[in-house]
Amino acid sequence: MNNTNYFFCLLFVFCTLPSFSQTHIKGIAIDVAENKKVANAMVSLYNDTNNKIQEYKLTNTNGAFSFAKLYNEGIYRLEISKIGYEKSVQKIIIGTSQDKILDVETQLIPNDYLLEEITINVENDIVVKQDTILYNIDRFRGKHDESLEEVLAKIGGFKIL
Repeated sequence: MNNTNYFFCLLFVFCTLPSFSQTHIKGIAIDVAENKKVANAMVSLYNDTNNKIQEYKLTNTNGAFSFAKLYNEGIYRLEISKIGYEKSVQKIIIGTSQDKILDVETQLIPNDYLLEEITINVENDIVVKQDTILYNIDRFRGKHDESLEEVLAKIGGFKIL
């Protein structure tokens, strides 16, 4: 074999080695209580070493998710959350001998929140006090209003002569 063939053989080996350690991550989110799939849950994948987010997705109507990228060996953290459920956190370790596709099944535990009190503060746009009417002009003012006349024109029953 001549030097050119050796070069191409070595080039092929070195170019394909990194692809052997890359893994595709996919999975499904399941409600533990009702044993049903959880749609529209937020799935985030973090590199656990530097805590940087790698990718995020929403689960589809069947509770499934799949990340588009291939991931190299390392330690990752998979977080799945949705309102009404406790956040699920899983460590994923991808090694060199790992399969090309890593299938993850995550069980979400329902979590109901009971609010003790709700306070709603309402500020009226128009307040009538006996013989006086007070207008909260800031509520009627828009971004592009340049004069008081433009603002008052938005208030029903106002006419500027």
